[in-house]
Amino acid sequence: MEFRKKFKNIMTAIAMLLLAALLICMQFGGISGVKLVMIVLSVWMIAYGIRLLHFYSQMARHMVGGKVILILGFILFDFGVFNFSLRNRHTLFIILYLLGFYAFKGFVDVMRALEQKHNEAPWKLKLSSGIVNIIVAVSAVAIGFFMRSEWAVVYIFALGIIYSAIMRIVNTFRKTPVMTIL
Repeated sequence: MEFRKKFKNIMTAIAMLLLAALLICMQFGGISGVKLVMIVLSVWMIAYGIRLLHFYSQMARHMVGGKVILILGFILFDFGVFNFSLRNRHTLFIILYLLGFYAFKGFVDVMRALEQKHNEAPWKLKLSSGIVNIIVAVSAVAIGFFMRSEWAVVYIFALGIIYSAIMRIVNTFRKTPVMTIL
């Protein structure tokens, strides 16, 4: 991995750790962290959707499977706008929506890990990341329903963000095998 990409990954991980700290501190201040989580994820989905749409217009339309990038860009952009429009609604719906997105990400990580295992590639780190994401989502939904506690859900979500940041740092400095085709 080149230096610029490593630097970007480290800066993203630091931003994630700062966001998690801000979420935890906002709970002590009495301000709802659910709104901040919703706004951050909405902005991220909108920005990433626009990035994918731009990538499609520049390069992916000429690639095999480029239409998948177009569709994914539209879906992420639409989810981000929809999520942002829910900011004045009841927070339980927002929590369920966000944690459903988090659980889906964990499920995709588990499926990718199983595919990597089938292809005899390193897979254990991806599998553990996916399982932790699913556990975070399920525990937050369970606590949200049974305890009706928003602050506990925000703490669990902040712990999930911290774990994701640590995994990003680990993946940045992990040596990956390089194949050379002669």
